[in-house]
Amino acid sequence: MALEFPKIFGNYALKGLEEISSPAAISAMPQGPGWWFLVGALLLVGGAVVYHIRKKWNRNAYRRHAVAALEALEVTDERFTQNWHIHLQALPEILRATALHAFPRRNVVAVSGERWRVFLNATTQTPLWSEQTFQVLYDLTYRPPSARAISEQEAQAVIHAAKAWVAEHKPQPTQSSVDKSGGTHV
Repeated sequence: MALEFPKIFGNYALKGLEEISSPAAISAMPQGPGWWFLVGALLLVGGAVVYHIRKKWNRNAYRRHAVAALEALEVTDERFTQNWHIHLQALPEILRATALHAFPRRNVVAVSGERWRVFLNATTQTPLWSEQTFQVLYDLTYRPPSARAISEQEAQAVIHAAKAWVAEHKPQPTQSSVDKSGGTHV
């Protein structure tokens, strides 16, 4: 025999009381058009910032390559020998290639000797190339390897000046970049 309960079982005061339904979950999506506009504006600004950072990174790639090449020339106790000046032969080429990338070709190709030193010093805020340091660079460029006598300190000074110049020079816009930015072709 089954036990049956009367229709009113438990608390008689709760008769007819129904359970409260819980509200719908609150959406995380923006409700008004102003919020959508703000999200869109933030995405545009974030995209522009990423674009400009990437553009600057790509624009300075030649500097990173030049610094890496100059660091490969660093004089260390293990590497310094009587023939170290032959290894330094690449230094003037690295500087010239960096200058050709950063400045209009007509400005770089036309200079040599003392005018090259003036050019290198004029493209940085502070002059980096003393006469002695530049003389070592000049010897690396124009003297035959057998006629050079470069000390370790001179080699370090030239490499240091070259690395500082690569890091600090202020490139000039080329004509093609002026054209792209809305300039006129004369």
